[in-house]
Amino acid sequence: MIRSAAIPGSQQKRDNKSGENSLRFRHGGPQWLQSKKIHAWSGFRLIHMGNLGLYNSFPKTVSDVLNMRTSGHLICVLFCFVLFVPQALIANGEDRDERARLQVIAELYKHNVMSFTTGRYVFEFSYRSAATEEDALHGIWNDSVIPATAKYSLYLDDQKFALKMDVENGETLERLESENVILSPFQALGNSQYALDWDGLVNIVDVHSPKNYRLSIRHHPFNLADDAQGGDPATFIENAIRNKYQGYKYEVDDAIGPEGQEVIVVKLTGKVSSLETHYYIDPNQGYLPVLTEFYSKSSGKYKGKTQVLEIRNHSGAYYPIHAIKMKWRTPSDRQHYVDVREMKVVEFDPSYKPLAEELSIRLPRTAQFSDGIKPNTAKSLYRSQEKKFVEVNANEIEGIYQELTALAEKRVQIEADIKARGDIETERTESKLPLLLTINAVVLCLIIGLYVIKKKRGSNS
Repeated sequence: MIRSAAIPGSQQKRDNKSGENSLRFRHGGPQWLQSKKIHAWSGFRLIHMGNLGLYNSFPKTVSDVLNMRTSGHLICVLFCFVLFVPQALIANGEDRDERARLQVIAELYKHNVMSFTTGRYVFEFSYRSAATEEDALHGIWNDSVIPATAKYSLYLDDQKFALKMDVENGETLERLESENVILSPFQALGNSQYALDWDGLVNIVDVHSPKNYRLSIRHHPFNLADDAQGGDPATFIENAIRNKYQGYKYEVDDAIGPEGQEVIVVKLTGKVSSLETHYYIDPNQGYLPVLTEFYSKSSGKYKGKTQVLEIRNHSGAYYPIHAIKMKWRTPSDRQHYVDVREMKVVEFDPSYKPLAEELSIRLPRTAQFSDGIKPNTAKSLYRSQEKKFVEVNANEIEGIYQELTALAEKRVQIEADIKARGDIETERTESKLPLLLTINAVVLCLIIGLYVIKKKRGSNS
């Protein structure tokens, strides 16, 4: 486990470019937590004493103990047993407690997210840059990165959902038609069993089925300001549990948040991650991470943070309204700046009941559909349509999947038939081979004979 050098009650210190961290450990801290950490540390020191030579004086058998000439060795052995073994058991107990607490955090976080099953949520996702983190938090931007913003509408109706990118405005539509790159063009649609997502950069639609459901939504308010799913503490914890914590490091502690609220600090490092992630989770606001800090796993250097600036309470469930992710960049000219991702909900209506037509997305007619697994399922289903965009409803996804499956089976059969015909032709060719060789040999002998006769006639004359 990762263990903080700070004792609860001290000010937390981190070397970062945003100034002194506003989070601090709660004054005094839980006495049992302080006590267990000190005992675990004592045991660790004792292990190292053994490595430095104390272990060499340990008796190897019971008879060695009975035959000791001095009582010093026996006292030393009994001291180590009495002091170290109970502390090791305490450390293991603490480890189990932390894992149990992590699992509770993950479940309560997911429960809060799943509380929002209906509604309409319109949000903006923006790429920007700022000179400092303070500037970014106050909306003061610079020109280190060309700014770009996309608008999304998320409709929820129990098991059905539609995530739509705003392709109605002229600029976005023009860019899509000209195949120019725009900000993360992405749309998703789903029901209780089937889903599909469209990646506008490659104009491909992946269709997901109960057998192979891999949907990953890039832009969603609960992704905060991340353009990828899975950065939340619940996903991280569930991955650790799935891998039985092999290669994972973790620590759970208590602290005071930036607004003076009590938060749970969860420090996690994955086995393949290059970062150590610190989540500051507010148990009084849906277990949302109100602040997430990123540090280099190898050097401990501060890399950036995600901060939730506004949270909305709806019937006891909590929804992130405004979040910003800041990451320090050092380009070739060495002029440091903060790379910024911002998510902001501009319309929030969790009581809204979506219309049937709102549970659909508009896709370019040239979009290629596939199940994302088998290449022979790929097909542009609507290329022959006259309109440039087509509407696909959540209720149509299963039919599309069945159509792609039937297409794949048909293509497999065609390939098998072609191969069978090829095998037949090969057999026929092989069966005629001896005859062809005989004819060629006769012709060759005839040519050689004629050549010899002609040469003799020339010499006689």
